[in-house]
Amino acid sequence: MTDDHRMLEALERSTRELTAILDTASIGIAVVRNREFVRCNRRFEELFDLEAGSLVGSSARVLFDSDEEYERIGQQVYAEFAAGQVHHREQLHRRSDGRDCRGCGSAAAFRCDHPACRFRSG
Repeated sequence: MTDDHRMLEALERSTRELTAILDTASIGIAVVRNREFVRCNRRFEELFDLEAGSLVGSSARVLFDSDEEYERIGQQVYAEFAAGQVHHREQLHRRSDGRDCRGCGSAAAFRCDHPACRFRSG
């Protein structure tokens, strides 16, 4: 077995493990890059009464009632990230079934340009 083959197997095993962790988490988890969903677990979609897989590739705008709110919150979040802080917010959301639900969320910027994929927080 070559080193490349061992690295590929380790990467595939790590990806399966990460997927299992996300899929079994009791909380909603999403990864957003440039304000677009790149990954989320099923629980996150269920919180908003969304179809499985429907958020990936979508703008985070879908979670806000207005463009103004989306822009205002975005400015606040990115300012906190720039300061090395974790963003915490409680917000009323409208689910796809029309019901309103209040949710608490936290967000932190992270960088994966290092193998350890270190999280940045304040």
